Amino acid sequence: AVNAPVSVFYCSTSPKFGFGPLSDDSKIIEVDHLDCKPCGLHGHKTCPKGHFKCGNDLSLG
Repeated sequence: AVNAPVSVFYCSTSPKFGFGPLSDDSKIIEVDHLDCKPCGLHGHKTCPKGHFKCGNDLSLG
């Protein structure tokens, strides 16, 4: 509603499912090009593959 700056971290899910930030001033942070990502619409409590690369490999730079 106020178009505030937003940073969004995606691990096991994806903004492609429509759960993205609404602000025009947003930054999406995620690990691209993982064969196992997304592993579900809402993600999982534990990684089905056991490595959680989508979260462990997140980087801000």
